Amino acid sequence: LPARAQAALYAVRIAAIAATAAVLLWQGWVLTDRMSFIEYPAMEISRGFLFAILPVGMPLLLYYLVRTAIADYRFIRSGRKAFDKPISSEGL
Repeated sequence: LPARAQAALYAVRIAAIAATAAVLLWQGWVLTDRMSFIEYPAMEISRGFLFAILPVGMPLLLYYLVRTAIADYRFIRSGRKAFDKPISSEGL
């Protein structure tokens, strides 16, 4: 694909991931709130802990998504194609 088409597809991909993460954050918050009153009988802890990973994890995913999108935007602005960027282990 041409560079402009790759950049457009990349933007659509980032937007879809961000929208999915936002929905998971919202629904995770709702489920955590609903399940916080129910306890596991054997462990005597709230079931809200099971769903708390969504409101905790999705902001972290969004932070990483924005961080990599900014770096990739700089890569694309330099005239190279979006999907030609080599995979790096930076930040892992």
